[in-house]
Amino acid sequence: MVRIGWGYDIHRLFPGHRTVLGGVEFPNFPHGFDTHSDGDVVAHAIIDALAGALAVGSLGDYFPEDDPADQDARSIDFLSRFRPVMAAHGAEVINLDCTIFCSAPRIGPVATEIRGNIAAGIGCELDRVNVKGKTNDGFGPEGQGLAISATVLVQLRVDEATANRHPER
Repeated sequence: MVRIGWGYDIHRLFPGHRTVLGGVEFPNFPHGFDTHSDGDVVAHAIIDALAGALAVGSLGDYFPEDDPADQDARSIDFLSRFRPVMAAHGAEVINLDCTIFCSAPRIGPVATEIRGNIAAGIGCELDRVNVKGKTNDGFGPEGQGLAISATVLVQLRVDEATANRHPER
């Protein structure tokens, strides 16, 4: 059986905070996310898309923002920590498509590195992951440099025999 999930996340940018997208840090970017974890909107949107495809909740069910263990955590590590949920459903990634919306930093030069981080995190081949950036041409909070967001669409192949089992969260 094939399942599709969609994920979205957005975080406001603040001066003096770090920016991490798809596990890649942008040390020369002057703004970043003031969040519980590193605020990686790419990783957050991926977990929401995967959980949605499996009908097992959302990011907050697995990585609540009040969990002290995840204070300042690398959100890209959430992907490998979510893999047991995928395995319990016999889920395999067919493809994952991610769009990052921001006026800066530029995504193109690091898209391959982000793709590699995602593929390693979710346990699939690199050619099943796509990442692209959009500037929004000055529109909205992303285009005005006030926020960064990400959307993810994922297609999974799920073992029908285990598709309706929901592991404990």
